Amino acid sequence: MASNVPQCEPCAEDGSYLEATRWCCECQQWFCDNCGKYHKRLAVTKAHTLLSKLEYEKLPNMTSAISRKCHKHSDKDLEFYCNIHVTAICFSCMKEGHSLCKSVNKLKDVATGIKSSAAVTDVMATLEDFVDVFEKLHKDRKTNKDNLKAAKDIIDAKVENLLDENQKYLKQLAADLKSEVHKKYTKEASALDLEIDTYKTKRSVLEKKLSDVKTMVEYASNEQMVLSLEDMNRDVSKHEEYLQSLDGHVFTKTLAVDFNLNALRLKDTVRSFGQVSVQSAKCPVRLAGKNKAMVPTTLLQTTKITNTSLLAKGYNPVPSSSSHAHAQRKSEARSFDDTFVQVRQFAIPLPRAQKQNVIRDIKCLSNGYLAMTDSENNRVLIIDQNGSTLSEESLQGSPRCLTFTKDGRIAVTMFDQQKVLIWNPYLPSKKESIDVNDECTGIACVNNILIINCQRRGLLLYNVIDTKSRRLIEYTGKLDIHKFGVDNVCIYKSKTNDFITLNINSGVEIGRFKVYSKMPSCLAKEDFDKFYIIDSSNAVRKIDNKSCKSEIVLDVSSGINKPQAVATFVEKSRGMMFKSVTKFYLFVVNNDGSSILMFQKK
Repeated sequence: MASNVPQCEPCAEDGSYLEATRWCCECQQWFCDNCGKYHKRLAVTKAHTLLSKLEYEKLPNMTSAISRKCHKHSDKDLEFYCNIHVTAICFSCMKEGHSLCKSVNKLKDVATGIKSSAAVTDVMATLEDFVDVFEKLHKDRKTNKDNLKAAKDIIDAKVENLLDENQKYLKQLAADLKSEVHKKYTKEASALDLEIDTYKTKRSVLEKKLSDVKTMVEYASNEQMVLSLEDMNRDVSKHEEYLQSLDGHVFTKTLAVDFNLNALRLKDTVRSFGQVSVQSAKCPVRLAGKNKAMVPTTLLQTTKITNTSLLAKGYNPVPSSSSHAHAQRKSEARSFDDTFVQVRQFAIPLPRAQKQNVIRDIKCLSNGYLAMTDSENNRVLIIDQNGSTLSEESLQGSPRCLTFTKDGRIAVTMFDQQKVLIWNPYLPSKKESIDVNDECTGIACVNNILIINCQRRGLLLYNVIDTKSRRLIEYTGKLDIHKFGVDNVCIYKSKTNDFITLNINSGVEIGRFKVYSKMPSCLAKEDFDKFYIIDSSNAVRKIDNKSCKSEIVLDVSSGINKPQAVATFVEKSRGMMFKSVTKFYLFVVNNDGSSILMFQKK
């Protein structure tokens, strides 16, 4: 608000300049105490609202910026309101541009009760929604930043670990090579030492023989020389035979290493430790208000027609309830029909030297990626919607079903090991194990409670925060489980074809009905009250929990052949609140686990 001291406007017109103490909201004038009292006594202005300076200063800036003067005819006051053009007008405007408008009312009539009207409450509700949206966005962005920092720290640690592991590995390879060189050298050096000693000894013996012959030539008699020549010749012949035996058996040894070409070209072949990328997924915050549509609200529900000529035409300014409902229905989110269109088909990657996959369960992550359990190859696989492998975790045992905890961890039932494994997909080496002491298959997570299907001992409800657990022993056998609402789960019991809705807090059944299907498995949920399940007769069956009915929606004519599992993904657009667009996708593991069919409901 303005910081200048206001002056009483009526007094100022008489030449007196008194400090104003009251503001009239209707006249938009300042008054002193005396003028304010007189203003409240006049019959035409006694109903006006007078504010103190303190109350006036609390008004938002936009209030003081509002003028009652027409922006087109500055000398005219705004006296009327056109509902057709949704604007305030003066008398000149009404004659010039609004003479044919069917709904022109006096501004004071429109203003009557405006603060409690639907127009104001709608604006306030929408603003509250937007405040909530931006609060959620603010928290989501901060969480995203924190998660980015955590991911960076994890990657930094992995890089350091990779560096350490590679350094250790290269040092070990170098040590092994040096050790082998040393062994070869020691062996050959020892052999050469033996030859050196042998040849040195023989040389010394021959040098002694040569010295003896020279001495005998100088001092011995001729007869002595003749008698000693026989022994000399025998020694010469013996050493000659020895030298001949060495021919072809004396080698010059050298040490050499044929270095691994990959090691020599390490700088050329390994350019980096990895490629850095930023993966984007749609923000989970709904970028729209809670209201599905903004329907223009008529400001005046009981209208006094200014243009009396319209009365003869039977004009009714208030829209009928049917047309109002039609406007609402038209602006609401478009609903699904029952037609599926195949979007694409892609192969599920096979491990090296393996012939097939056996996919027991498949779920969609919040970003649309697909996580699945492969009991044939003992692994949990995460792929994108093109079939590219994003991560693969090998397990010691046969995984069956999977779900996601509230904090984003993967929980997998291990059928043969009678336990559940939980881990962060970014830190797969750190796994938490829950021993259930029973063959377990189906699993779901509601809030922080894991609902685990133990086939002989009933449902196990395990709190992942405080590790407390309890059992519902009446639900045994093979069960497919899926989260439904805030505190409920839906259970499909294939042995009896029962579809059960259960409250996990009270353990009380909310509903139960029969669904007749052939060898059903792998329960998947749509966005509302509908579920999908695999039927072994080469079909996908839809279950309507509200109407308690089921029907086949995909079969061999849609390319379904030996399906193993099904998953759903609902993608909501970021569109304006006037129009919401939702896309629903269905993923079917097909052809005995070799491929995935991706369908869109249009």
